[in-house]
Amino acid sequence: MSGLARILHAQGYRVSGSDIKESELISKLRQEGITVFLGHRVENLAPDVNLVVVSTAVSPENPELLKARELGIPILHRGELLAKLMLEKKGIAVAGAHGKTTTSSMIAYVLEKEGFDPAIAVGGEIVDLGYNAKAGHGEYMVAEADESDGSFLKLKPYVAVITNIEADHLDYYQNFANIKKAFRDYAYNIRPEGFGVFCWDNVNIRELLEGYKKRKFTYGFSPGSDFMLRDYREEQNQLVAKLYYKNKLEGELRLRVPGKHNVLNAAAATVVLRNIGLSFKAIAGELSNFSGAKRRFQILGEKKGALIVDDYAHHPTEVEATLKAAKLYKDRELLVVFQPHRYTRTNFFYKEFAKALLDVENVVLTGIYSAGEKPIPGVTGEIIAKEMEKLGRKPLYFESLEEVYTYLESSLHSGLLVLLMGAGNINQVGYKLLGKASRKWKNKK
Repeated sequence: MSGLARILHAQGYRVSGSDIKESELISKLRQEGITVFLGHRVENLAPDVNLVVVSTAVSPENPELLKARELGIPILHRGELLAKLMLEKKGIAVAGAHGKTTTSSMIAYVLEKEGFDPAIAVGGEIVDLGYNAKAGHGEYMVAEADESDGSFLKLKPYVAVITNIEADHLDYYQNFANIKKAFRDYAYNIRPEGFGVFCWDNVNIRELLEGYKKRKFTYGFSPGSDFMLRDYREEQNQLVAKLYYKNKLEGELRLRVPGKHNVLNAAAATVVLRNIGLSFKAIAGELSNFSGAKRRFQILGEKKGALIVDDYAHHPTEVEATLKAAKLYKDRELLVVFQPHRYTRTNFFYKEFAKALLDVENVVLTGIYSAGEKPIPGVTGEIIAKEMEKLGRKPLYFESLEEVYTYLESSLHSGLLVLLMGAGNINQVGYKLLGKASRKWKNKK
């Protein structure tokens, strides 16, 4: 929503909006001249508003939404607005259960550094650019394609990327068959002159591509990929892999962002960029300087010799990938704090979360960040802890972030890596430890 607000503001529209609490992002929007109200109230909706845009998180009973209906003001879902903006450009849309933000950030970063002036709308702030969205005057628009509520099916992109397909958002889709159908429909929404970029390592994507007739390129470590990664290795502060196209060497990718999954993200970005005309040398050169997106293995700082890292991982597969990245810091003792995100996701995956965390000796679990969901009886962060105990590992459990902060404050020591994981507000613990946040937090949104 913030990205769309920024783009429309830059295009000359008068933009206002509302949210339930203050944040760094809201502060930045205000600095840019966008009006943001705290709390949802009828009076926030000026009588001369021409369009109201809502996200799935907005309740049908939201007072501003009800007022808009009463006044006959047109209402668009966030996904519909993104689709309209994307039709004005050659849209590059990145979908997938994981890797959307990093992959789209990599594409946007390279295009920006190479002078293409793209429009950008990604979910996390691109660290090296300092923003998550811009209007851009070039021919391309790079955006995340959000599958969580089916809104990615509204897009008609020039390039459609799918990084992976996995079971998630089952509260919306009900079953995995519906998820796979949605991704297949998305893959067929490509414009006639466009192309698809798909990860061949993912078995569900392979199934999707059976009988697929549109122009496409596959990538991955697996044999049979059009763009194939080989000779992967980990060097000090770098990940390295060679990329081949049809068995011909394109060149070597070198990345500063940790985690083997980021090599796949870089490969996806490279395939997109190569097929819109950039040289491999230019792409690889820019990606070697890419520092990542906020909340994607973001180093927040150091205190008492302990390194504090924040990561958005909120699905079992993401947790596994992030832990592999953390283990590259072989000279540090790992302490993981995981904040479950949404009651529905915790209910579906608590056993998988327990297994993903099992290899870590020091684990702290917190209460669930609701993201606006109503509680499910018997579903708390503690069910993950109990499942881990059944498997032979006893984690610590603290319901509130205040308790987590108190525990960490007394536990920091030189050589420790504190990994804060979750898509909620767990990162605020890190900021408070570093003296960058002093306000109290609410554990549930």
